[in-house]
Amino acid sequence: ISSFLILRLPIRHGKSEICARYFPPYFMSRFPGSEVLITTYGADLSEDLSRAARRVVQSEEYREAFPGLALSGESKAADRWALQATTNTEIQPLPGADEAESGGLNALGFGGAMIGRGYHLGIVDDFIRKRELIESPTIRGKLWDSFTNEFLTRRAPVSITLMSCTPWHTDDLIGR
Repeated sequence: ISSFLILRLPIRHGKSEICARYFPPYFMSRFPGSEVLITTYGADLSEDLSRAARRVVQSEEYREAFPGLALSGESKAADRWALQATTNTEIQPLPGADEAESGGLNALGFGGAMIGRGYHLGIVDDFIRKRELIESPTIRGKLWDSFTNEFLTRRAPVSITLMSCTPWHTDDLIGR
């Protein structure tokens, strides 16, 4: 069962803030064992969003809201980190997720090596670096191929694909 949600908003309207910084920690707290994959036009932006989400997990407010979870001491890299249970939680894992594992987040640039990465929650945020690039039919084709042949093939049997993007062209990822 796969669900898709596309948020089409102009630049600077908070889509990254909500979808890539705050939603992944919440999702991971509700579904321990789930995998989250954040991808943007480049690894640097993806890692920045991952760091911001990780800071949410480390915040006092998060610890108060989800006292049974914490950032895993074994995985603190900007592009890959996980949660660990600090107590027995009553939260059920997402169907298809490994109950023994705690949630993990991977962040990489769009079109980057996704081998070994999968997702229950896949987020595409800002898939193109600048407007003029999307005018190229070749670049639009490469983006579409990467999205369909790499990103979407990483979906778990039960998954959510969330695209939070500015619409740039009628034939861009959200236009198609």
